[in-house]
Parts: sequence; C-alpha cells; structure tokens
Amino acid sequence: MTTTLFQRIKRRIHAEVHYLFFRDYMSRRTIRRHMLKRYSDDAPVTTATEPTVVFMADGYRHHGGLADRLRGIVATYQYCREHSLAFRINFTSPFDLERYLEPASYDWRLRPGELTFNRAQCLPVYLMTTCDFYPERELHYQRRRLGKALSTPFMQAHVNTVFYCADGEFSTLFNELFRPSDAVRRQLDTLREGIAGQYITISTRFLELLGDFTEPKQERLPLPADARQALMDRCVAEIEAIHSANPLPVVLTSDSVSFLEYAASRLPYCRFLPGEVAHIDGTAGHQGDADLKTFVDFYAVKEASRSYLIVGPQMYNSNFSRRAAQAGGHDFDVIRFD
Repeated sequence: MTTTLFQRIKRRIHAEVHYLFFRDYMSRRTIRRHMLKRYSDDAPVTTATEPTVVFMADGYRHHGGLADRLRGIVATYQYCREHSLAFRINFTSPFDLERYLEPASYDWRLRPGELTFNRAQCLPVYLMTTCDFYPERELHYQRRRLGKALSTPFMQAHVNTVFYCADGEFSTLFNELFRPSDAVRRQLDTLREGIAGQYITISTRFLELLGDFTEPKQERLPLPADARQALMDRCVAEIEAIHSANPLPVVLTSDSVSFLEYAASRLPYCRFLPGEVAHIDGTAGHQGDADLKTFVDFYAVKEASRSYLIVGPQMYNSNFSRRAAQAGGHDFDVIRFD
C-alpha cells in the first residue's frame, strides 16, 4: 500500500513538472521549428474585417481521426462563442468537409480571400496533446492554454491541434455547427428503409485483426484463420445478447467489411451500409464512397436510441461511435469480453 501511494505521488509530481515546464515549451518549439515556415511577410492579407479563429485540418500537420477532429472543432468553437470571436473551419484533408457536413445554425465556412498566411496577421496555435496523466488536470491545462493563446491580439488565429475541453456541451455545440449533407442524408435514409421507429447501433473496431482493414500507426497483425472465426462468432453472440435485452432493429458499424457481412448473414434483424471503409488519417488515397460511408455511419449512430461498442481481446476501444452517440445525446455502453 505504501509503495502504491509513493508511486502515485511520484507520478503526480512528474505530471505537474511536465505541465508547468515542458508542455508549453514543446508547443512553442513545434510552432517555431515547423509551423512558421508556411507564413511569410508578402502573403496576401485576409479580406475578413474582424478577428477570426480558424480550425485547421488541411494536411499540414497530423490531425488524428474524425472523432478527435470533431472534438477539437467543438472545443475551439465553444471558446469563440464565449468570447464573441468569428469561427471558421479549414478542413480540406484528406477531403473537403463540406462534401459531408453543412453549416447548421452557425456558418463556419471560409469566404473567398479570408484565409491568410501573412506573418503580420496570423497567430499559429498548437498544443502537444500526448500527456494524459490526469484527465481533470489535462482539461484544466487545455482551457488555460487555449485561452492564453487566443488572448493575444491577432487578426487570424490558426488552431492546428485538438482540444478536448468542451465535452460537456458537445451535443449542443455539434448540432449548432453541423447537419448532414444531402448525399449523407440520402444514404442514411436508404440504410434506414424499413425501420419505422427506434433502432440501436452496435459498433466494432477490429483494426487489422481480421485482415481486411489497415489502421495507420498500429502494429496489430491479422489473426490466424481459426482465431478470426472465433472472434467473429463471439462478437455475433454479444450482438445476440444485446438484441435480446433491446429487441429493436440493429444497425451495425465496423471497420471490417467481412464482419459486417458475416454478422448480417446470421442475424436477420441487423443491417449495415455496404462499401469499403477508410481511415481519415490514412496515407492511401481516399475514395469518395468510403469517406461518405464514414459520415453515414456516424449519423446512423447519432440518430439511434441507444448505442453499443463491443470490445474483445486486441480490439480497439474506439471513440468514433462514442462521439457520435454523444452528438446524439443518448446512452452509450461498452461491452467487453476476454
């Protein structure tokens, strides 16, 4: 017990030193060494007439997956709303966000000539987000860091990182910002054909385990054939158990097409949107249909009455379905098995 307490105290001291001295330094160093290169004194100035904060996801830096980007967008928008700052989104990599999401009650689109990389007008904002010693301390630090950066006089601030400090208002803020494009809505309506009322969603993330998906920066290897079959059968059994407790139509989402087909062939109450799956931060070229499926799956979860994530051995505890359920404001449960 004493050893455990000592380890906790040591870890806390290490965390505080990290927050007090190294986080800001690392962020400033990244801006100085890498980000300032894209700004110049002779770049065209902005046509905007008021200070504007732009969330950047244009491929210049690593931006994370869709769930992380949406959390960052919402947190940045929250700060702008509280401080009466104009807010825009420059989400162009690996696709243009406006193809799948449209402004709802707040228009976040950049107008022609608004985006500038003029050194005299721009403030690059970046935060190292690799430290997760204590969630409460991390959120406190993120709020302080964002507020400190954006309290500096600027004409345009470029937020190049992911802040998580608005999760408590995620549903409200997300729905102020976004509604699905017509293409997403049409596919979603097709997916829901025959579902007159409520439904639930059940999600899985296998990464490379089943051999039909490539996850960037992961090192999991495909399972042997017999282990793949056993894992799929166990997941199907979990779906059956969930449906038994919640006898509603089931929409499945997964990064494995083979599992979607396998589960739906055995469970007549399950359906899914066919098509290939793409990771938003993958290095391979993106196909429009795969990216469209990502957003249809997101809204399928968002509009469900309840959502579940199944996590077995070596499977991934994904934030994608969690964030979609949070946007919809309904219950989300993680079902784990060994």
